[in-house]
Amino acid sequence: NAALQRLVVVPDRVQYAAGTAGSTTATGFFSDGSHADLTSLVKWSSSAPSVMSVSSSSGNWGRLGAQTPGRATIEASYLELTGSTSVTVSDATLTGLTISPLRPHGVEGTDLPVEATGLFSDGSAQPMTRSVQWSVDDQSVGYVSSPGTVTLLTEGSTIVRAGAAGLQAQAGLDVAPLAPAQLEISPALPDALQLGASSRLTAWLTHRDGTVVLDDPSWSSTSLTLAVNSAGEVTASEQLGVGTVIASEGSLSAPASIEATSNGIEGWHVWPPELVVPTGAEGSLVFERILGAGIVQDLTQT
Repeated sequence: NAALQRLVVVPDRVQYAAGTAGSTTATGFFSDGSHADLTSLVKWSSSAPSVMSVSSSSGNWGRLGAQTPGRATIEASYLELTGSTSVTVSDATLTGLTISPLRPHGVEGTDLPVEATGLFSDGSAQPMTRSVQWSVDDQSVGYVSSPGTVTLLTEGSTIVRAGAAGLQAQAGLDVAPLAPAQLEISPALPDALQLGASSRLTAWLTHRDGTVVLDDPSWSSTSLTLAVNSAGEVTASEQLGVGTVIASEGSLSAPASIEATSNGIEGWHVWPPELVVPTGAEGSLVFERILGAGIVQDLTQT
């Protein structure tokens, strides 16, 4: 039953060069202290469409298009509330384009994000990922599925290009075969869990070419101490002790040990708090975890 109290409109930048595009968002703040993204629900308008246009069409909510030099107020309205922001379109001209990363690479069957940046006559650099025309020379290797996203199809090398206002940037695109080499769980050393508490683990897959991607492995637990679901959410069951969670992807697997305890973590302690070591000598630190009921665990070696 919270009531909408305020709309805040925020553009991705406050100055644009004519011929570039951008985006703006509308956030609603409610009486219970919560907030929500209302970009797709508000009605968008511009005080000067010939200077800066704004879209209310499906899928392009809040998309800005800089037309001619000047100043415009972008307004979002929802129910009885409105929010607005001012943007400026400069007379700067596009003098150069760059693509990042400089040498895009990824693994077949995945989506690879790329970005375009425009360099302007006034010395500014502005993001133009959604303003340029993207293309890939060899579309059997990959294709542009959306502005700034290249879908990688098969192993090979080709060129990805970005063009605008008669200028063009290009970058070599390398696609590696699907060749998983290592699976890792993050965090590598999960914190202890109180009985009944949960935490989320993620898994990362490293391919032979060094590409690292977020993975969706199969999760399992080797004991009754821990339960884990298909999303990697681990719950400490009713049994105390240390359990092991395993992530599996094909022939690869990665373990993570987690302690189920009846005492919650109250803090961490490094001793001594200040260590003075003379030149040529050695010193040592102790790392401890403080649990409830005064329990102290020495984690120096882990």
